[in-house]
Amino acid sequence: MPLMGIREYGRHRGVSHVAVLKAVRAGRIRRNRAGLIDSDAADRDWARNTHPAPRAPRAVPVIVADYGGFARARTVRAHFEALLAKLEYERRSAELLDADEVQVASYRVGQAFREHMLRIPDAVIRRLREDIGRHAAAPDEGMVHAILIAEIRTALLAFCEQMESG
Repeated sequence: MPLMGIREYGRHRGVSHVAVLKAVRAGRIRRNRAGLIDSDAADRDWARNTHPAPRAPRAVPVIVADYGGFARARTVRAHFEALLAKLEYERRSAELLDADEVQVASYRVGQAFREHMLRIPDAVIRRLREDIGRHAAAPDEGMVHAILIAEIRTALLAFCEQMESG
């Protein structure tokens, strides 16, 4: 004759405490003066006074022990995402340059270009003097144009070679 409380008796019967309270209120089972339930008497009363109507099955959470499937796949996915992020970081960090270094390099490139361009007038004058000495006449417009184009091309090629060599 173990005496139990409402919730404890519900666990004993495998029902909710609300079902036990309903059975007490309906008079299907009884409590003593202290408000406790004699489990042996209540089990007999429950079986005799409760209609065996089909009850909805209790929803029992089903825990699927998947020790290798989903959890492992998530771990593998996270691992590869981390590797991809690392590769992307390394790729981007190799692409980025220090702003001061870029400024110094662009200044040097600009200076080299300026030097090559400033040599053009001297080269043009030298070529014009050579042509005047050979032909004993003033050069025409077409000849001056050809000399200018040739000297600009020579200066730009020299500039490119200097940039490629470092």
